[in-house]
Amino acid sequence: MDLDTEEYIQRIQALNAIKDRYEFTTSSQPKISPELPLWNFLRDAKYKVESSTFIDIMETEKAWEKLRYSKILIQNHIINFNSSAELLNQMAAKNFAISHFLKICIEDNLLPYPSDTVSFIHDLNYGYQLLKMVKDIESTNEKVRREVNGQMEEFHVVYAKIGVDPVTVQVHASGIPSPRYEWYYRPNDETGSPTDEFKWTILQATQDNVLYFDPFTFSDSGYYYCRIQHNLCVVGEVTREKLDDWTNSKKIFLRPEKGSLIITKQPTHGESSFGGSVEFVCQAESFELLSYQWYKDDDKLIGEDNQVLKLTGLTLENTGNYYCIASTYLMKEKSATARLSVNTSSPVNGTEEELVNVGVGDRMVVKSQPELPKYARQPMPIGEKLNLRFEVACGRPVVYEWMKQGVREDIAVNPPEVSVRSSITPIAVGRDLSGEVVEGGDGVTVWQYVCRAYCPSTGESIFSEIVRIRVAKATTNECSYPKFKIALVVCEEKYQKISQFPNLKATRNDGEALIKALQELQFQVFAFTNLTLDQMRNAVDLFSSFIDEETYCVFYYNGHAVGHSEDIYLAPVEAYMDEHDPTPLSQILLHHGHIESVISDKNPLLGVIIYDSCRDDPKDFIKKKLEQSKQSSGYIIKNSPNLVIGYGTMPNMKAYEENDSRTGTYIGVYMKHLLNHIRKRDLDIETVFKNVQADFQTLTSVSLTEKMKPEYRSSLGQKMYLGANLRQRKCSLLQKAFFRLTRPEYLFSPFSQTSCLGRFEFPQGIKWNQDDTNLSWVHGQVSANNGLDGVLTLIASPSVFYNECEISFKFDWRGVASIPSDVNVQVVGRNVSILLRSKYVDKMSGVHHSLDTLYQPCSKDRKDTFLTKDGPLFKLKDGVSVYPDNPIILVGLQELKDRVKLLLILRTAEQVLVAPGLVCFPLPILEHTENIQIRDKKSLYAGIMQHL
Repeated sequence: MDLDTEEYIQRIQALNAIKDRYEFTTSSQPKISPELPLWNFLRDAKYKVESSTFIDIMETEKAWEKLRYSKILIQNHIINFNSSAELLNQMAAKNFAISHFLKICIEDNLLPYPSDTVSFIHDLNYGYQLLKMVKDIESTNEKVRREVNGQMEEFHVVYAKIGVDPVTVQVHASGIPSPRYEWYYRPNDETGSPTDEFKWTILQATQDNVLYFDPFTFSDSGYYYCRIQHNLCVVGEVTREKLDDWTNSKKIFLRPEKGSLIITKQPTHGESSFGGSVEFVCQAESFELLSYQWYKDDDKLIGEDNQVLKLTGLTLENTGNYYCIASTYLMKEKSATARLSVNTSSPVNGTEEELVNVGVGDRMVVKSQPELPKYARQPMPIGEKLNLRFEVACGRPVVYEWMKQGVREDIAVNPPEVSVRSSITPIAVGRDLSGEVVEGGDGVTVWQYVCRAYCPSTGESIFSEIVRIRVAKATTNECSYPKFKIALVVCEEKYQKISQFPNLKATRNDGEALIKALQELQFQVFAFTNLTLDQMRNAVDLFSSFIDEETYCVFYYNGHAVGHSEDIYLAPVEAYMDEHDPTPLSQILLHHGHIESVISDKNPLLGVIIYDSCRDDPKDFIKKKLEQSKQSSGYIIKNSPNLVIGYGTMPNMKAYEENDSRTGTYIGVYMKHLLNHIRKRDLDIETVFKNVQADFQTLTSVSLTEKMKPEYRSSLGQKMYLGANLRQRKCSLLQKAFFRLTRPEYLFSPFSQTSCLGRFEFPQGIKWNQDDTNLSWVHGQVSANNGLDGVLTLIASPSVFYNECEISFKFDWRGVASIPSDVNVQVVGRNVSILLRSKYVDKMSGVHHSLDTLYQPCSKDRKDTFLTKDGPLFKLKDGVSVYPDNPIILVGLQELKDRVKLLLILRTAEQVLVAPGLVCFPLPILEHTENIQIRDKKSLYAGIMQHL
């Protein structure tokens, strides 16, 4: 970990000396109150010690310099000060209180934690409270033992990820005075050089509760713990003796993740003369056993598995690009590529005997036939590198042409039956064939290769020996990388028949969390909420149009479902169950077979389907209808060989949600465990689902595991990783079409001054007449300095869900006087529903609850009286520029036939002022789709093809 400068360390030591001189008694009574005026605090004799200590801390910490940027101080013309005392005296003269000072520091984030200025004045507002550990360092269940100063101690193991992302180690305590954190460190022993000496070193450059490594390296590995004490000297209220109140965190051994490695020495470019030698060196570091493998031009160099690659007797054939892959049993790392250049010239002449032996004259003589290495005599995985060479000698120019043919070899009969499945195709020219094994399709199990050598001068042709390569179903790691990743997330939460399908509380939160995780894994995500059956089918079709054989795809459903045997029927928002209704259930529910068949038909490189829903058996009349519907619809479930299906629970069981009473946030139990693993790039998808099952059994209460058991099914033939890198950095056709279909930047160009942030922004001016206290809307050049009192800018930002949009406001009050205290802004949807998401706290229990308020479209004439129930509103406050506190969301956008239309209203105690005109703007979902169907594919892809 990099320490800060010596100057910063000296400042911490000086601050500690000041705080250790001040005596904070164990009295339960606070020293001061928040309402205490600064004037009294600075001048009253009973606060002399506190005020002088406070000024010393502020001066040492240079806190007064940071407070120059406070908007509140600037508005009160407190700008000319050059010390803490001057600042405090000017604030005191303006009747500021202790609470005002804390508000300036905290709300403007000018003196964030762990500022000693803030913590000291904060602690004086409270009586003494014992030091208490709130949260210790998070660690695994693993422990290491080692001798420390003659005694054996145990250290909890904490794994850190090697890479560009920062790593933090945290501990949290509470108490008054506030806690002071002192971190101690002992480096890990050097590899192969253990030592019995164990001495702790204090990390003097931090007193934060968080250790921050950016990035974490192997040199940061070692032993750590945190000693926590009060930030001020605590003495007894009566005895005045110093109180020894402190605690320690658990002691940890911090090390890189299992299998982590980093290359510490890279191979460098080499140059040699003909017949010379060269060495390439690659060195890596890891806690685990390392292995090395060298490659030339992506071809494995058999037997070259040491740190040093030594090449001797160099010829032109040695020229090329070399690199090494260092690996542990879990991870691998590719070194930099080193170029080898061999300086030589071709031989000019030979003896007559030599020339005859190599085919001088008009006759061609075969010099070498194509040969397969030993490992290629077994079926080769798709993507495996292929290198063949056929060479003849002739006194005249010779041209080479490679051809291949695909056949199916049925080894189930004896002798094997061979049938041609693809016609002969030319694939390369030249004596060397370099490529990779490709998937056969059409039943091809063997590729046959042959090379023709042709002399145009004589017309003679010679064909090489036939090379037969059997194709395996598996793919190489490189070939298993996708060119595109696409996901569809459907979250059904607000049902119309709540007596049969109650509204769900965790669905949206689960969907948002998964979307972020998938985007971190480079997935492009279609996400929808509250779809009807037709819209759900359309969403699946839209999703499938972005899937091909080089694509990873993920489908996730969260909502109500009806389970029957092994079948799942997904419930759209309008679903209902009526025993006497003759409507087939295939017109009410969506059978899982439809989704799996659509995805299987596209034959993706990897397909993942997750049903996060209940699967409990329905009533008898529904079972009967389900059987009838299945027979009449004739669903045939097609299973792709590259498909994995995860289920939130097993058949005949339910899926459950849980609530965090501290935040009021609901989350699905299945999703909680899934998020712990799906983000990990080094876990293959089957291991992700296995870990979810294991965590569920070990970390969930028995009462729940008896009712809910996650499971999964897989048809994969090898390990596949959702976190696999894209095979190419260049944007594909699918990537460009997805951008045009979903991104607001396509409609609101970031190259334009009016939409430089790539989103819709609409400013409206506000004028306030102080004489009659009336407000009025102003149109025109509101961005110019033309005497407006305020500018209110509506901002439409994309939501994580494709059929939603978030609305926020930026307010710039330019008036000399303060903003009127009773001004409210109301947003009314003319053709769109508006959802306001908020939270409240139960005063009796202290439990947090979520509250969603839905405002339906309002078609009132602007001359009519608009009520508060017609749309959400928020109050404009002095010094606040971003509104509202709770997100305003436009929902159900897939239902719109036209642009979004909104009406803005200003409300005061005496006025209800409707803005002239409507705020109208397009959104990506409205541009190319109608009811989640692409209107015209030609217009969507227009101009993309020629720019690839």
